[in-house]
Amino acid sequence: MASSQWPAVVAALLTQLDANVTLAGKVYDGIPVTADAIADGVFIGVVLDEDTGDAGSIEQDWHEMGGIPPKDETGWIRCTVVSQRGDTDLSVPRTAAFALLAAVESVCRNDYDLGLSDLLWAHVRAGNIRQGQTPRGSFCEIEFRVYYSALI
Repeated sequence: MASSQWPAVVAALLTQLDANVTLAGKVYDGIPVTADAIADGVFIGVVLDEDTGDAGSIEQDWHEMGGIPPKDETGWIRCTVVSQRGDTDLSVPRTAAFALLAAVESVCRNDYDLGLSDLLWAHVRAGNIRQGQTPRGSFCEIEFRVYYSALI
């Protein structure tokens, strides 16, 4: 019996996102060492501006009484989509970042249990949006969380 579904949910999310045509090759488990060179990416378990290691959260409680009852687990996974370009037109990376977020949300809506038998649902809640200019050009980042409910 697993102590938490969080690792399985992260693994399933990575697998399902990478299988999506729009996201294939753009999904990363954490921050790769080449993050500065990535034009478009979906980063799971991390917020790019922070190096705290805070990847998510879980809460557990008893599901029901009798025998060996399962426990309910709710949790979330921190994620970021980023798009960056070498020019000063903010509309291009903003449009691309929101397209990546839409693809992530579509994966969760179309396969809300991410293929896991004990996962009741997973869904996206959008969060903070950052955009701007750097010496490397324009960028847009959207920090979001994938929330889930599962049985353990």
